[in-house]
Amino acid sequence: MKDDCEHGLFARLHPDIRTKLPERMQKMVFAAGEQIYSQDDPHPTFNILLKGKVKTIRVRPDGREITLCTPRPGTFFCTLSIMDGSPQLGTAYAVTDVKLLRANRNQFLELCREFPQLHLLVGEACLKDMRRHIERFESATFLTVEERLAKTLLEESQLAENIGESPGELLLSNQDVANLIGTSRESISRILSRWEKEGIAACKRGRILILNFDELERRCFSPK
Repeated sequence: MKDDCEHGLFARLHPDIRTKLPERMQKMVFAAGEQIYSQDDPHPTFNILLKGKVKTIRVRPDGREITLCTPRPGTFFCTLSIMDGSPQLGTAYAVTDVKLLRANRNQFLELCREFPQLHLLVGEACLKDMRRHIERFESATFLTVEERLAKTLLEESQLAENIGESPGELLLSNQDVANLIGTSRESISRILSRWEKEGIAACKRGRILILNFDELERRCFSPK
C-alpha cells in the first residue's frame, strides 16, 4: 500500500488512517478503456486513485463533451457528488490500467466520522475542484484559445511534477486538451503544429511534449 500512495492528498493523511482505509474500502482494478462509473448514476462513490490514469467526462445534451478532471495517483476525484449525495456529474474511464479504492456514500460518511481528517481533505479537494471550474469559466470568457492552451499545459505539468512524473511529457491527447479548455481538437492541433515549429510544444502519439517552459508561460498572456 505504501508504494501506491506516496503522492497527492492521500499521502497527507495520518499513517494510521492510510493503513486502515484499505481495510474498510473495496479494492478495484480496471483495464484501460473500461468505464469506472457513469454520468448521472444516482449512487455516487468515493474513489481514491492508487495507480494509473483516469479521465472523467461530462456529456452535454447536445452531445458535446467536457472533461471534468484527469486525476493522478494519490488523489480523490470528483468529490462533489459524494459530499452532497447528488448523482455522478460525469462518466469516469480508465485511460491506463487502474487500481483504486472505493466506498459508497454510507461507507464514506462512516469513515469521515471515524477519521475527521479524511472529511477535511475531501472537502478541500471538492472546493479546489469548484475553484478550478470557476477559473476555467473565467478563462473561456476572457482568454484566447492559445492563452487557455498555454495555461492548461502549465497547470497539467505542475500536477505531473507533484507526483513525480515528467513535467515535460503529459499523457494528454489533442482531444483531451480540447475538452479541458472548451474548444475543438482542430484548433488545438493547429496551435500545437505551429508551436512545434517554434520549439514550444508538440503532440506525439497521445502525449504532449513541452519543449520551452519559459515561452509557454509567456504565451499565457501574450500569444503570438
